[in-house]
Amino acid sequence: MRGVRERPRVVNHVIGMGSLYSDEARSMKLRLLRGGVDWCLRRAFRAPDATTVFQNHDDLNWWRDHAALAENQLACLPGSIDTALAKTSPDSDGPPWRMIFVGRLLKDKGVAELMEAHAALRARGMAVELALCGDVDAGNPKSFTRTEAEAFGNAEGCKWLGRRDDVLEQIAASHLLVLPTYREGLPRVLLEAGLARRAVVATDVPGCREVVVDGESGVLCAPRDARALAEAIQTVLEDDELRGRLAEGLHKRVDEKFADSVVNPRWWNLYTEGRP
Repeated sequence: MRGVRERPRVVNHVIGMGSLYSDEARSMKLRLLRGGVDWCLRRAFRAPDATTVFQNHDDLNWWRDHAALAENQLACLPGSIDTALAKTSPDSDGPPWRMIFVGRLLKDKGVAELMEAHAALRARGMAVELALCGDVDAGNPKSFTRTEAEAFGNAEGCKWLGRRDDVLEQIAASHLLVLPTYREGLPRVLLEAGLARRAVVATDVPGCREVVVDGESGVLCAPRDARALAEAIQTVLEDDELRGRLAEGLHKRVDEKFADSVVNPRWWNLYTEGRP
């Protein structure tokens, strides 16, 4: 009818829960802050004609229950990657082994547990080197300081690479990628490991388990547990057949489920038809 304007549809995109949700809210300040954020997000997600997109099913299910959202108010669309960027090379023999962490040097990325696990493996006599690829984040309260990062890089068998533009090449030059994070939206670095055909050890948390199927496309271990992390790393590094199988499994999963060519049409459907 002339003069009647349709309400615009709104698409909210939640790419992760952030450090605000990665730890239990113990202090009054944090509880008040989280309460305010909760109120604002619930209001936004419940708005008429709004669809909220999450990158993993854990976050989608949590918010569906937390904000009492209907199924037609939600969608799960993962992060994606251009598979044409793939940088593959044969996995070299070890030892020595090289494992790599890629990401900001934050406490809730599990960097401290990774350093502890690495030290434990070397104490067992394993010839394993650790490369930390990423910078500190001075504006983030969860960040390690530059002094702490330099100390990590000076530890025996460890090197701090800082921020790099050749992430795929750095992953391909390693035997294993390790992501001991506490929570993620959809970690791009796991997709990059798939492009590089390298095995991964990650924590069994939201985001990581969206990409990694334990025992098929990587190994998942308990978060915040340096001993479990060390055991998982040793298992994968010392078993060439397992490492190769996991790498191929991850490559296939990324190609089938997280390629731009697979995910982008779903975004187009969401904007043009209302559902992915």
